[in-house]
Amino acid sequence: MSVRRVFVGLRMCSWIAALLCLALALPCAARGEAAVDVVYYFFNPCASCDEGQVFSDAFYDRVKQAGLSGRYRLTTCNAFSEKEQYQAALAQLGLPSGAALPMLAMGARTLSGAEALESDLIPWLQGEDVAVQTAEVRAETPIGEGDLIYLYAPGCRSCAQMKAVLAALDLGELEVLEINLYDAPAQADALFEQYGVPEAERLVPMVFYGGGYVGEPERAEQLLGEWIAGQ
Repeated sequence: MSVRRVFVGLRMCSWIAALLCLALALPCAARGEAAVDVVYYFFNPCASCDEGQVFSDAFYDRVKQAGLSGRYRLTTCNAFSEKEQYQAALAQLGLPSGAALPMLAMGARTLSGAEALESDLIPWLQGEDVAVQTAEVRAETPIGEGDLIYLYAPGCRSCAQMKAVLAALDLGELEVLEINLYDAPAQADALFEQYGVPEAERLVPMVFYGGGYVGEPERAEQLLGEWIAGQ
């Protein structure tokens, strides 16, 4: 055997050995194993917020820090705008409609409640079971005839703009009844039904007065001024 053939053979062996080492070092997903699907369910009626993307970014950051990159694939479902999909998921998981949101589901396992998602995410992903939390039931705000109702959600940028519009209006003796949609989703649904708000527009902020409603801060000042002056 020539020296050249021996040299070529040694080079091929070294390449094969290097490839084997690289394959062993790669994570499972990179070797062709499918990532595990995880679904994030949340309730967000805010048109100017993107809670799903915010959580997704934080989820992958935490997974990476824990050395679990590539093992999980996250999708999101807004229980407010994708209500039917969320209710179907609850039925499939055998959970009550009052399961606390936000919630993660991985197969038949769930992790619910903001505190649990913060403290138990990584252990839960790795197999630990955590009890399902239930949402706190709160009393609805009594609404009187002639109330100007401001429906909002905390942290919503457009809601802050709407509140500034309301603060700048001359309301006379008229008081604004503020309702946090997270505290009273059923009451919000009743208002949307009462005022005939189309499904696509059932978001916050929303102001109801008399027989009308407005959800855009840019239009609210003029419309509310006209409605109040006409009463």
